[in-house]
Amino acid sequence: MTHTYRRRLSAVAAGCAAAGLGLAGAVVAAGPANSLPAPEDQDCPEAFPTSALVKGQPVDGLTVSSGNEADTFTGEVIGVLDDGIATGLDMILVRLTGAEIDRVGGIWAGMSGSPVYAADGRLIGAVSYGLSGGPSAVAGVTPAADMQELLDDPLPIDRALAKRVLLPKALQAQVAADPTTTQAEARSGFTQLALPVAVSTSLTGKRFNQLTKKLRKDNAIFYKTKSAPVSAAAGAESEIFAGSNLAAGISYGDFTAVGTGTTTMVCGDQVVGFGHPMDFTGPASLTLHGADALYVQEDSLGAPFKVANPGAPIGTINQDRMAGIKGILGTLPETTLVRTDVTYGNKNRVGDTYVSAPDYLSTVSLYSNFGAVNKVFDRTGKGTALIKYTIKGETAAGKPFTVNRTNRYADNFDITFAAIWDAAMDIDTVLLNDFTDVTIDDVT
Repeated sequence: MTHTYRRRLSAVAAGCAAAGLGLAGAVVAAGPANSLPAPEDQDCPEAFPTSALVKGQPVDGLTVSSGNEADTFTGEVIGVLDDGIATGLDMILVRLTGAEIDRVGGIWAGMSGSPVYAADGRLIGAVSYGLSGGPSAVAGVTPAADMQELLDDPLPIDRALAKRVLLPKALQAQVAADPTTTQAEARSGFTQLALPVAVSTSLTGKRFNQLTKKLRKDNAIFYKTKSAPVSAAAGAESEIFAGSNLAAGISYGDFTAVGTGTTTMVCGDQVVGFGHPMDFTGPASLTLHGADALYVQEDSLGAPFKVANPGAPIGTINQDRMAGIKGILGTLPETTLVRTDVTYGNKNRVGDTYVSAPDYLSTVSLYSNFGAVNKVFDRTGKGTALIKYTIKGETAAGKPFTVNRTNRYADNFDITFAAIWDAAMDIDTVLLNDFTDVTIDDVT
């Protein structure tokens, strides 16, 4: 695929070829741009051509560190790394400053998608990558033009996502010139900013760690939060704007698993954010949420990260691509209802969870059940259990089916762990059968 913004002036390209760094030759005096576009122009702005960026060019941007009101930050361009994110997808390097960036020592997980603007109000791109060696004010930015391609619901592009972006030596020196960055961090290169994932569960300690491993997200920071509301108030779509919190949900309700980043642009009812993939599935079926940021947690050993409570679903994330995620406001995806009903003695707990991502259905069913049993039993120990479950759905031909199972368990070590697995395994058996595609409507 050819993009005009990837063309470089031949003289500049020749001078930078050894370093692998594309930069225009002029140098602009550093300093804040102080020229964010008016709010009505921030949502669906014109893309600034990457080929026109120059070293030292001032930039400013928007992000959220508390609540859902965007704060401003400023900075300057360091350079452009050709094909830095992937073949045909450059990485723009910027050095940023702002009250919260300076307080926590650099950019943070959850800042992914924060829009970065040029002095004329055009959108340069979105903060999306950070140095893998520790917190730093130097960020990798996904170009705006690539992110705007998501608005056209693109077909899959055959290019591999880089796990780590290493910098040429000439660029390492420029990055290490930042006082928040060491030579070792510059040598370590850039990785996709981690995704803070809010999880509502009664599980703690080792059991919580088991859960996070089952959710299969290598580049994520998990923390516990309250359940996301099931229904949104009227007008909740207004929570999504350039620089706002943007969350993508695997499930919501009793068992919530929602990752939070930042909105880059809103074009009508379409939303683009993150600047990098969530699961890199291409077509997606995730719930779109707003969120209320509580604070940014400092981390001296790794990157700081944003802690937020997700809101109710207000749309659908339907694209999960290399340059970001894209969603539609106002229309929710199809979900599977998972209902848990647990009784122990005179205690009873009923919880409803809505799962939008079929690939996660068995895991969410397992751990929504485990969390409910853990809450009601309220200890680890021996015991017996009676488990009943029903799985309902239909085949690709529209034929309904029902799976009913009942089983009894006894365990001398931990009955809460021993009795929870069968329903989840049967869900996988049904979904992964060799005969027909199926849709599961509800699990009880």
